[in-house]
Amino acid sequence: IILGGRVVRTRPITNASDCGRQESRKRMSNRKKSSLRRRAGYLLGVIVALLLIGWFYQGYAERSDLLRFPPEGELVSIGSHRLHMQCVGEGMPTVLLEAGLGNGITHWAAVLSSIGAFTRVCAYDRSGLGHSDAGPLPRDHVQVVSELERLVEASGIEGPMVLVGHSNGALYQKLFAIRNPGMAGALVMVDPSPDNKPECDDLPPLTRVTYGALVSLAPFGVPRLLLPTLFPLGDSMTPESRASFAATRARASALQALWSEWQSTCDLRIYSAAAGAPPAHTQVIIMSATRPRFEEDGFVNIHHQGMADSYPEAELVIVEDSGHWIQFDQPEVVVGTIRTMVDKLRGLTTN
Repeated sequence: IILGGRVVRTRPITNASDCGRQESRKRMSNRKKSSLRRRAGYLLGVIVALLLIGWFYQGYAERSDLLRFPPEGELVSIGSHRLHMQCVGEGMPTVLLEAGLGNGITHWAAVLSSIGAFTRVCAYDRSGLGHSDAGPLPRDHVQVVSELERLVEASGIEGPMVLVGHSNGALYQKLFAIRNPGMAGALVMVDPSPDNKPECDDLPPLTRVTYGALVSLAPFGVPRLLLPTLFPLGDSMTPESRASFAATRARASALQALWSEWQSTCDLRIYSAAAGAPPAHTQVIIMSATRPRFEEDGFVNIHHQGMADSYPEAELVIVEDSGHWIQFDQPEVVVGTIRTMVDKLRGLTTN
């Protein structure tokens, strides 16, 4: 408005109803924001409460499991941490058992005492598994074999030994034999992971995401509830070993160790193939199962035959009516094969 040559600015005139509507909208907007903040706060509180409950539950369950399934062997210090080792029997040579991926002493339960009836036999839990302390990551072949060497030294085990390994454990034992030829009198590979397959597929994306999430949630007890459904244990294990393994595999350190070993499997096979054959003087038996774990494993016997052909003086034994865990399906065959190797080494020693 121009008044007397001056420009006077005025505000638009609004009626009372317009002002009321604006104030009402403002109050509604504030109430919605406040409601959203309260809901977010409630949700955050519930999540924190659930995590705390899960954390206490996991800690309580681990302590309870330790009381129900205490270590049956000895915790041996290897400098950085301790490994759980169980030895039974007497006599030479010593038989040293190495379990497969994510497994430990419990996976030799069906044969341990039978081997101990005719010689000294030792099995152990790798770092983070069973009753062993957690160890450095990654859990690859370099770390595993190095820790095995320190365990053998700390335990005072003398060679030559009969080295026995199942699945991935067979390749760990083969690499141990190559690095320590004086300790490796014989090598029994129980359904080994083939290191001569031309391909080594990476983990499927769904498996990687699922297990990676389980590892992240392990301190809060989630895998302890889900593992029996997602990864059920087979019927091959003895009831006692199944119960013990079900308890120890739910530990946060066990899940982390298994996940790291799993991710390193391809590198293990590739390195084992590049390392070549065991020492020429080491007697080798490869035991091959007839029932594949998965459909794509149907021709694994062919790869085992190829491994036997490439090793000096190696023998392939096809174990009928047996799945991957031959030591559970046909324990007497595994014990008999190990006894054969023990007798051969004893004959070489006396001669």
